[in-house]
Order: sequence, then structure tokens, then C-alpha cells
Amino acid sequence: MGSTVGRLFSRQCEGTLVLKEYEYLPKRKSNRIVSILGLFELSVGDAPRADGVSELAAARLAVEHVNKRGLLPGYRLHLITNDTKCDPGVGVDRFFHALYTERDSRMVMLLGTACSEVTESIAKIVPYWNIVQVS
Repeated sequence: MGSTVGRLFSRQCEGTLVLKEYEYLPKRKSNRIVSILGLFELSVGDAPRADGVSELAAARLAVEHVNKRGLLPGYRLHLITNDTKCDPGVGVDRFFHALYTERDSRMVMLLGTACSEVTESIAKIVPYWNIVQVS
């Protein structure tokens, strides 16, 4: 069973159109969605954080590569992302928000955060949901 290749035109910043090819997994009932929550520091307070944007882009690229290559037969990764603002309270809130609003799939992993205070707070609660935290 092969995969199909779709084409999509995406508009670049300079106004040019670029043809991109995306490979899709074949749609089967056995393709179960597995969610990964990515908590990133896209901002600190009201100021944007460039490193957070880079970390988010790397995570999206990794998930895209795993799905595109079919490395997990029968499964498809789905990345859920949010901004913790490097605030432990916000980070815990965003964790629970994702946990209770994304019920269509099983969340198995938490990716992030780069902020130690947020990571420590979340590390105290993820074991109760059998979620692996990688930071």
C-alpha cells in the first residue's frame, strides 16, 4: 500500500508562489493518531523569544519527517503546541488545557519546556497521566 503525494502552493514572504510536495499516509482505520504536546517559550512576558520559535519549527519538522517516512506504521503523530511564557502557572494551565480539550487522541509525550521553572512544575504532575516528559 503506497502513499500519495499532494501538491500545495504556499505563498512566501516575497510574494512568490512555491510548489511544495507533501506525502500523505494512506487513510486506513488502523492509522491511529498519537498526540505529542509541545510546550514552548514563544514569549517571555510580553516580549517575543526567538529561540522558542526555532524550537517549535524543529519539533514540527521532526513530526513531519516521522509521519512522511512512515516510521510508525499504523500511527500518525500529531503535535499540539502552546506558549508557556516561561511562567510555571501558565505552563501548568496549558498542560491541563491540552489534556482536557484534545480528547480525540491519546497524549503520550510532552516535549519541552526550555524554561527550568516550568519544566519542574510540570514534571511533578505528568506521571499521574502516564505521559513521558522530554525537555
